[in-house]
Amino acid sequence: TNASNGLVFWQGQGPNEDGVGRDNIGLAVVDGYLLFTFTAGSGAVDIPNRHIQIDDGKVHTVVLKRRGNYGSIEIDNEYLEHGEGSYAKGIDIQGNIYLGGAPNVSLMTGRFNQGFVGCIHAFEVQDSHTIELGAKAISGINVKPCSSSYEEEIVH
Repeated sequence: TNASNGLVFWQGQGPNEDGVGRDNIGLAVVDGYLLFTFTAGSGAVDIPNRHIQIDDGKVHTVVLKRRGNYGSIEIDNEYLEHGEGSYAKGIDIQGNIYLGGAPNVSLMTGRFNQGFVGCIHAFEVQDSHTIELGAKAISGINVKPCSSSYEEEIVH
């Protein structure tokens, strides 16, 4: 991506429901850097990465992990950032996984304002095989195929 801000993925409540204070998990580009965030009961855990800027139009690989109140973000197999909350709890999430945005980003996330502009080549959940994004999508808005001439971003 060349965009400095945007919601890469989000899972939380149902569409167009207020997400403030509710369990969720997400990844966003904030001021050119990735922010991994999740809420598991007692408050949000934010894990920012300020070492690798990703709004440079290059391909990046991102690996996110979460267990209880602990989470980590790894970018390009070279930098790992981690964080944890004060209370270990599973995440109670009822909604769909949104890639590149959400029906009402501000309402659903309570903090991010816009969707992601860039290319997501692959997406995997819990060591599963890569999800075929075009074949598995329920719906999409402003979604175009990635090409080699387009800015490229890989998110796992």
